[in-house]
Amino acid sequence: MMGMKGWVNWASWYCKFSIFMIISVGIMTTVLHFSLFDLAILPNGEWSVTFVFLLLYGLALMTLCFAISAFFSTGMITHVR
Repeated sequence: MMGMKGWVNWASWYCKFSIFMIISVGIMTTVLHFSLFDLAILPNGEWSVTFVFLLLYGLALMTLCFAISAFFSTGMITHVR
């Protein structure tokens, strides 16, 4: 596929979406822990624990999605008549 091995393609997509996941988890952690207008959702919690938990959850979810996608060969749904 595209002149490269299959595992290289899968790894590049996983790395790309891992970077997106790190950015979004960082934003979520910032919103949850740091106060804006004296309002924080988790003011007494440790931010690093929340960041690691959300990051591991996101990576596990992404791995599950990659595993499920291995069962399908196309992105189209074919109708049976």
